[in-house]
Amino acid sequence: MANINEKISKGMLGTKLGMTQVWNQDGKLV
Repeated sequence: MANINEKISKGMLGTKLGMTQVWNQDGKLV
């Protein structure tokens, strides 16, 4: 479950940086 937590943390940071596309892909993969 640690992996999911880390992915969420990176996803939140990515979204703030303007990487919404990467976050969307990660969410779909999961």
